[in-house]
Amino acid sequence: MRGAPRTTVHISVPKLRDTWVVFPVTGTEKPLSAAARRACEEFWQSLDLHGAVMVIDLLSPLGEKAAVRLTPIVCEDRQLTLNIAHRIRDGFLHTRFPLLQKLDGEPHHWATDDPRLVELVNTTRKETPL
Repeated sequence: MRGAPRTTVHISVPKLRDTWVVFPVTGTEKPLSAAARRACEEFWQSLDLHGAVMVIDLLSPLGEKAAVRLTPIVCEDRQLTLNIAHRIRDGFLHTRFPLLQKLDGEPHHWATDDPRLVELVNTTRKETPL
């Protein structure tokens, strides 16, 4: 038996769609209180989202490569950002995941090009007066 692999494996970096959103997490967020957890759950249920979403941490080596030449829309809705951040498991967000008790204490810039979340962030953006 040879030590050389028989099949060549190529790694590719996914390209995000042109419109994508970022949910910034500073890493200094405190655990959610019982009232904040209830508010997050009620807000999340009101969105009526179903299914799964792939997310990439733009602060990771893979995320840095995937985000080349794109300008994200930053989510300014703190409750939505907390809901997203507390439901991510290993770069994957399922709409039925329960909230985590606490975050890992690391900064993240969770990004996705999922059209449902892009539209949701666009509707929650505050217009800047000219």
